[in-house]
Amino acid sequence: MNKTSSVNNKKIFKNTVALYARMLLSMIVSLYTSRIVLNALGVDDYGIYGLVGGIVVLFSFLNVTMSGATSRFLTVELAKNDPRQLQQTFNTAFILHIGIAIIVLFLAETVGLWLLFEKLNIPDERMSAAVWVYQFSIISSMVSITQVPYNATLISHEKMDVYAIVEIVGSLLKLLIATLLLITVCDKLILYGGLMLLSSFLIAMTYRIYCIRHYDECRINWEWNKVIGRSLFSFSGWNLYSNICFTTRQQGTNMLLNIFGSTAVNAAAGLATTVQLMIEQVSTNLVMASRPQIIKQYALTDFNAMIQLLKQTTCLANVLYLLVAIPFISEIHYVMNLWLVEVPPYTIEFCILLIVSSFISLNNNIIYIGIQAVGRLKFYSFMAGTVSLSVIPILWLLFSKGIGLTWAFGLPIVSTLLIYIVCSYTLHHYVEDFKPIRFFFTTMVVNLFISIPSFTAILLIQHILVESFTRVIIVALSSSIILVVLSYYVLLDKENKKKVKALILNKLKR
Repeated sequence: MNKTSSVNNKKIFKNTVALYARMLLSMIVSLYTSRIVLNALGVDDYGIYGLVGGIVVLFSFLNVTMSGATSRFLTVELAKNDPRQLQQTFNTAFILHIGIAIIVLFLAETVGLWLLFEKLNIPDERMSAAVWVYQFSIISSMVSITQVPYNATLISHEKMDVYAIVEIVGSLLKLLIATLLLITVCDKLILYGGLMLLSSFLIAMTYRIYCIRHYDECRINWEWNKVIGRSLFSFSGWNLYSNICFTTRQQGTNMLLNIFGSTAVNAAAGLATTVQLMIEQVSTNLVMASRPQIIKQYALTDFNAMIQLLKQTTCLANVLYLLVAIPFISEIHYVMNLWLVEVPPYTIEFCILLIVSSFISLNNNIIYIGIQAVGRLKFYSFMAGTVSLSVIPILWLLFSKGIGLTWAFGLPIVSTLLIYIVCSYTLHHYVEDFKPIRFFFTTMVVNLFISIPSFTAILLIQHILVESFTRVIIVALSSSIILVVLSYYVLLDKENKKKVKALILNKLKR
């Protein structure tokens, strides 16, 4: 048992290191790319790109639903070590995703075009460019949808190093695209949309070629297994409802910001989302690396190991998230002005609210892996989806009354907290050994408690030093050191402390 756990931890560690190598380079490149693109397109065109692309995302709820199901079923079949069943699962999932791509195409070219022409607040002189970008986004979405089974295969096989390398290449391609925008004289919004489509196609082909060459199950034989198909649909049934609600809330919020605000407000929301995703990556890489092991522990009916892995993943993910979030929020005004040539109104407020909401969502998503492993999604999906969707009519009412646009990202903090409670008690219902209150206090509360000294140190530094790049570095280093040291003493048990000490000593001897 201990030997198996050790092997699993080594896999998680190796995969996490690979993902973090990808993240560090991708984060640097992405932040610089965003700066160039915003400068090249301008605030309004940048907002149009995010808004128009969001319409296509709105119709991709089926893809989000089946993506989780595909990953879960492939991981379970790998644990059972049945190559024939694994190949049938992949082929059935691939055929399903082709069907999803066709449905998205139909919805995007009918309802989506109606929204684009009749409901969105886009300047008349930029409508032609918006239509071009919209069509590029549709094609890109179809490529991404049919790519899902291949990505799920890589994650199920825990080949995070391959995933990391390809994603780094993708980030460099985006940097190249951004650079091209600076030296061209044509319509830059249309050019950007077309080049982003080309980039997504090249990345997808790279994944597919690798998977086909290395995994027999990825060779398409167009074999449809009715039993597996029904299982995928059954598993995804209620998950479909929640994903429709989540997607509607996200893209509906963006549309409300456009209707009651402007494309400049959409640009602010897009930039805030970019920051949130960058910070989120710090922890989601660990979650991605841990996910297959959590599901496999449930498949092997080792519930205690599954719960322990959930707790371990949550604590570490929270620490990693806070390592970046705390200094960033503390120095957000200086960092945003350093990063962007022009900071659109609402960007800083949206950033802070999204970072807080994302922290709660991170904890919820880890517990949700346990529910996915169980495969009983009905109650959680209905409750979580309904709570999330309720945000849209409330926002509409608030905006109609002239309440500030910052509520677009403030209200979801409340809904995400409610969803966390639902998620915790749902897992407890199916796995009795999972204790929601104990889990909450030993993960999220403890992590927030050990963050207090970091905030105290930052306030002291800000009182002594004037705003500058040097202060940002000192704030980041001091808060990180305090958080890491406290995490070591508070979060780690004796056995893990010994492992950390041994690892440090080995590194020093070298």
